[in-house]
Amino acid sequence: MACRCCIARPDLSANTDGRGAVADMDLATLQKLNAGWNFAQTDATGAKRYPYREHAVRIPMLAEALRAIPASAPVFFDMKALPAAPQAAAVARVLIYSTDAAYQSAFAAYPRARLFESRDTTRNRLAGVTSSTHASSRRPRVHGTRSNTHERWN
Repeated sequence: MACRCCIARPDLSANTDGRGAVADMDLATLQKLNAGWNFAQTDATGAKRYPYREHAVRIPMLAEALRAIPASAPVFFDMKALPAAPQAAAVARVLIYSTDAAYQSAFAAYPRARLFESRDTTRNRLAGVTSSTHASSRRPRVHGTRSNTHERWN
């Protein structure tokens, strides 16, 4: 079973002092990593500093992160890790975005879950808007003589 931790990149080297795929690690291994390892600040002298290399920050569990956020604050997840079904129950109070149809199906079982529409629905809606815009677009009218022609859009 996948652990429900909060980390943005699937490759540990992007944010942590670890290497490899997040999906290949168990929770105990992930909890030993420093999630702030690559966070850099530039100080007043222009020197680059890595404050969390001395004061490590571990990768939070999803439940820990949600407890730290006020219940009235909206929370957005861009969910990509599969399988989707085991993760669906954990996020009933968040607004969920995923372009993967498996997430749309998995979350359908949770009526309290708030979902963005699927990528296909968005694309179809945008295609319809674009089609209707093109169909109703106006043709240019030409004014003037051959030597003094300019176009004006209606």
